Amino acid sequence: LDEGSIYGGPVTPLTLLNLSDCTVDGWTPDDGEGDGYLTAREALARSSDCGAVGMAKSIGLEKACEEIELSLQIHPVCSGPALIGGARGSEATPLHMAEAYAAFVNGGTTVEADFASGEAKVKKTTRLFSPQAAYQEVQMMRSVIGGAPAERATAAMARVWSGLPKGAQVAGKTGTDGQGKFWIGVAQPHLIVVVLISVPSQTALRERDGFTGGMIAGRVWADFVRRSLQRSPYYFAGAFSQPSGVTWLEVDRTRGCLQPGTKDNEIFLVGRVPRPCF
Repeated sequence: LDEGSIYGGPVTPLTLLNLSDCTVDGWTPDDGEGDGYLTAREALARSSDCGAVGMAKSIGLEKACEEIELSLQIHPVCSGPALIGGARGSEATPLHMAEAYAAFVNGGTTVEADFASGEAKVKKTTRLFSPQAAYQEVQMMRSVIGGAPAERATAAMARVWSGLPKGAQVAGKTGTDGQGKFWIGVAQPHLIVVVLISVPSQTALRERDGFTGGMIAGRVWADFVRRSLQRSPYYFAGAFSQPSGVTWLEVDRTRGCLQPGTKDNEIFLVGRVPRPCF
């Protein structure tokens, strides 16, 4: 979002990603999307591997790998599915993931996490991306967890199970590695929650049977929220802070262009907007 360019234009939530062009490092994902196009927002909401390939290609595979390493403070395997999966093939822990997710809420800066000890200490901070891109990504991740305008969002049911009020601002991302690991990371203005469920099993756990990050780890997150909401409402309230340098514009999502009068608004970085519709 900060610097990616694809198909002759800047990467934005409205970018239409070609699902038939998603081979990376000799590997092609098979996530059931088929041909056609998805906007970047929809691709994120559906956890589309083809969409992830498009994003990696937009800044270059080497740069994508560097960003994963910086965000998670790990040395990822930089090839094929491990590259676009980020944590896959690495030693990323839920604590690493929580640090990375916190950057979206903290204006692009991550803070070193620590186990609660009652002792105050100086935390290491790392700038990952701009406050504008951080806020834009948060708004995209709200579609993952049931916010409009994406369909087939991977964590939509988790939001329903959580019992959060309709106006609560919540964003997230799920992960399913096909080998018995199910993730969800959820960001709210005052709270980051990461859940990993690891199932030691020799039996194939198929996504079409409901074995996904949103359905497995998402249920655990939802149960945590239900148990905590009344006791500590502060952590589930508030709004993500919008920085200067972003703008909401009316769009035509089917064509991936700006169209005044639609009453369908999308967020952009100032100076990084798609073309007008013709």
